[in-house]
Amino acid sequence: MRNEALSLLVHLFLPNRCPFCEKAIPFQALLCPDCAQSLPLMDAGRCLACGRRDCACDPEANGFDRLLAPFSYEDGPRRAVIGLKFHQNLLNAERLAHWMAAAFLRSGEQADLILPVPMTRKDVRNRGLDQCAALAEALSRELGIPFEKGLLVKVRQTGKQHDLSAEERMRNLESAFAVRVPERLAGKRVILLDDVCTTGSTLRECGRLLKRMGAVRVVALTAARTPLQGKAVP
Repeated sequence: MRNEALSLLVHLFLPNRCPFCEKAIPFQALLCPDCAQSLPLMDAGRCLACGRRDCACDPEANGFDRLLAPFSYEDGPRRAVIGLKFHQNLLNAERLAHWMAAAFLRSGEQADLILPVPMTRKDVRNRGLDQCAALAEALSRELGIPFEKGLLVKVRQTGKQHDLSAEERMRNLESAFAVRVPERLAGKRVILLDDVCTTGSTLRECGRLLKRMGAVRVVALTAARTPLQGKAVP
């Protein structure tokens, strides 16, 4: 009762806001009615890696067995990810994790462990937040699946991915990641979590490493996927 009263008091001074458009919304609401009708959802019937309904992916080449994401990276979801990533809005991590969990549960997949794509300590200091770790912690609460921060680590500083071509991104990430205790991955089904999938280079590099270290299945799960322009093959 006391906690509920405190939460209501906080809400009077800090109104709950929709993570997708920043409008004030009721105390326990997840989003506003307008965004509920207009969010750019990914087509659950298509593979998000190759864009096909009859998936043509090679898990060995991809590094992961499946790619899941609730949203297309545009409009409201893009604002929500940016709010988390660059403005340390941790409430957005909770909200995005809610939809990520729903996408995972709809897929019928199962997992033993959640591993966030890691950042270097320097990058965390510069940004002020490890957004993937924040999403993984929130997703762990949603799904009841443990997450481990620090099992998958980034051991080499890399250039900014958004400035590079797909081929340059892969070269940029070579030998950038490591697994601290490979025995922890033996026989495990892993959710590999990132905030956004663009070309998939980071997820592929991490997924291949996890498979080499003993993971039996790797499902890549992101909050959003960049639009699959030109890939939506019937």
